Amino acid sequence: MKLTASFILFLSKSIIASGDQSVLADKVSVGDRPYFLLDLMKPSFLKDELVLCAATQSTMVVSDFSIGHRGACLQYPEHTLESYKAAAIQGAGVIECDVTFTKDKQLVCRHSQCDLHTTTDVVTRPEMNAKCTTPFVAGSGTNPKCCTSDFTLEELKTLCAKMDSSGSASAASAEAYAFGGTADWRTDLYQNSKCHEIPTHKESIELINSFDRKFTPELKTPSVEMPYDGLTQEGFAQMMIDEYVELGIPPEKVYPQSFLTSDVYYWVENTGYGGNAVALDDKYDDPNYRNWHAELKANGAKIVAPPTWMLVESDPSSELGIKQSDYASSAQEHGLDIITWTLERSAPGLKNQWQAKLLVLIIGQRYWQSLQANDLDDGDKYALLFALNEMGVLGVFSDWPATVTFFGNLAAVSFLILPAVVAAEDGSALANVVSVGVRPYYLVDRMKSSSLKDTLGKTVRTAISLAEETIILSTAFSKEKCAAEKPVMTVNDFSIGHRGAAMWFAQMMIDEYVELGIPPEKVYPQSFLTSDVYYWVENTDYGGNAVALDEVHLTDGDYRAWHANLTDQGVRIVAPALWMLVESDPSSELGMKQSDYASSAQEHGLDIIAWTLEHVWYWQSLQNNTLDDGDKFGLLWTLYWSGVIGVFSDWPATLTYFANCLEIGESSDDTTPEEETEGEDPENAGGSRALRVASRLVSLALRFVGV
Repeated sequence: MKLTASFILFLSKSIIASGDQSVLADKVSVGDRPYFLLDLMKPSFLKDELVLCAATQSTMVVSDFSIGHRGACLQYPEHTLESYKAAAIQGAGVIECDVTFTKDKQLVCRHSQCDLHTTTDVVTRPEMNAKCTTPFVAGSGTNPKCCTSDFTLEELKTLCAKMDSSGSASAASAEAYAFGGTADWRTDLYQNSKCHEIPTHKESIELINSFDRKFTPELKTPSVEMPYDGLTQEGFAQMMIDEYVELGIPPEKVYPQSFLTSDVYYWVENTGYGGNAVALDDKYDDPNYRNWHAELKANGAKIVAPPTWMLVESDPSSELGIKQSDYASSAQEHGLDIITWTLERSAPGLKNQWQAKLLVLIIGQRYWQSLQANDLDDGDKYALLFALNEMGVLGVFSDWPATVTFFGNLAAVSFLILPAVVAAEDGSALANVVSVGVRPYYLVDRMKSSSLKDTLGKTVRTAISLAEETIILSTAFSKEKCAAEKPVMTVNDFSIGHRGAAMWFAQMMIDEYVELGIPPEKVYPQSFLTSDVYYWVENTDYGGNAVALDEVHLTDGDYRAWHANLTDQGVRIVAPALWMLVESDPSSELGMKQSDYASSAQEHGLDIIAWTLEHVWYWQSLQNNTLDDGDKFGLLWTLYWSGVIGVFSDWPATLTYFANCLEIGESSDDTTPEEETEGEDPENAGGSRALRVASRLVSLALRFVGV
């Protein structure tokens, strides 16, 4: 029986796409940043134990120690559904919505009632800008002030959220003001890919609940005079709780918080949600915290939440250089639990610098002010988390929750169990650790509706009937199929890191692999000079995987003759740019098909490697399509079915995720690509590939139903 690519896509027609995030509730992917920070740590017992744990911890789980601050706002626009999703995927057990109200008294998520001018594009909308408390005026030098209470909910829903930043108040245009100023260690990558709506408080509850996470809504101190149009402060505090009651969220899952102690006391005395009420502390320099802690306790409050720097101080005598502060001791003595804020909010380096003194107040360097006597760097984040964990802190807010999730997972199995170890200096302990992070899941979410989108999402239910030579797959996939079932990502040869190493002269480059004992089958030497490729084929043992990079035929149509010449000279792999392998196809579901260039390479028996995904100018042959970031997976599907054996990417996690979902190109000591295709009829290679993918789909289905 011959299975084709179109048949495999046909199998997906019974897929049911769902907006329900429950299939991802237990899926955690922390990405590579936690490992980067681990590598930056100074030598210590803590680093040794964390390295060993990281090497042996095959999966990460949700951690209540990890609290998503405004979602995952280090990279995603704060207080958007996308930011909350990112926090959930990064394993935050608790996620925050800062709650304020609109002109028509609807609850929405914003960090401040009056921050729309820096967190949305409001000043670029003339009719909306005019309604701001203080509109933006180009070149005026006057800072605008735009508040949620300036607009109805319907009006707010037309705005696009962005990274919290702004240009100069003297900017010559609204666009220059709105889209300037993002810190260079943050990113506009996700704000520019779509319009992120401002979520209502209820929408945040529904989204967070779909991931089965807990909630920590902060009742923001109003910037308008209260009562506001009949709404009192107590009414505001009650309204926030009422929405959890209405949506059936039990009190034990909600940690309502406020900087106004009166709000906390109101919840304790008048609602069923006061047991976890959190008294936020912004009285940074008040020495009377012991009296305040006693007052909180006497009024039934159980949790206090100061910033991180108030809980620690330098200790030159300890290995990590940190000890708990008297503030922390006071909270403990008064029987108060502690939550603290905010990790991953500071610029790299963590050290205050006089020339950036003003910036310190803005970008959060202040969170390390009590440890400035230490020789700080980013690796000290884990030392801080260790100190906070040791003093019994319940949870830590973070702009990038993955960092805290990672630590929380390792701390759960480490300090009382593991013997002292020595971290491998060469990183070999982490050789098989794969963590793709949030971006691949974001890109799946951005995909247009298609069978492939359903396939990349995944809950599989399969019934297999065998009758003579007929195979029937009845398959229902939910939206996040592969993400839900693939708990551990594996090293993948389909995913190629772009610019991970430099090229060198032909023989000298090969000599260094020989010298270091790297076998030929693990090396794919590449060059844009065909003469280099021919040299490796004719004069070294490393020519079997030599790659002929192609930039000559970007516009030159004589690629068929070149492909024939490569084959005649013993070359087996050609590597053109992505756009040379695909073209628009309005009749197909994904809107693309393989090009004649790809067909020519196949006809000449050449394998294909393509470059470069997650880069800039590689989509020119698909410009007739309505493109967005979600089309990256459609492109990868098309490349795979064009026989491509690997794709360069500036962010390999995107490729690794895709390949793991479809179980293609997985690194294995058991089967080489040559062995996998050995004995195949070249003319039937496409059908054989389809058969392998069909087998993998069946295998995935059987694993899901426990066969």
